[in-house]
Amino acid sequence: MDDMQYLVIIWAGVFISYNLANRTKLTPVLYFLAFGSLMVNIGVLPHESSEFIRGFAEIGIILIMFALGFEEDTVHFIKGIKRSWEIALFGALAPFALAYSVIIIFWGEQRLALICGLAMTATAVSLTMASLKS
Repeated sequence: MDDMQYLVIIWAGVFISYNLANRTKLTPVLYFLAFGSLMVNIGVLPHESSEFIRGFAEIGIILIMFALGFEEDTVHFIKGIKRSWEIALFGALAPFALAYSVIIIFWGEQRLALICGLAMTATAVSLTMASLKS
């Protein structure tokens, strides 16, 4: 398949996931992860993304970070850091440690444990951000 066809499938998944999240009142991140893992595991999307898709994803991440930065007031942001550093620490360190430990216990592969720990941290941070924002 062509990269543009993969993008159409991904965007359709984003649209469907977002609508499902609105109906169930859950965060869309859960549906994004479920859709992506389902499409890769049944063979619709490739296991390895192309250079175009990776570059496109990096641009998207940069835009998301800028959008979050534009919405936040600096004074409010610093006060929030001072008040909730425990929540941020627990929201990032605990998911990483738990995922890392479980992977090491069951599979014993340090690289896999590191990737899973980082994935859980990224997911937990975005879920925490969405929860705190709402």
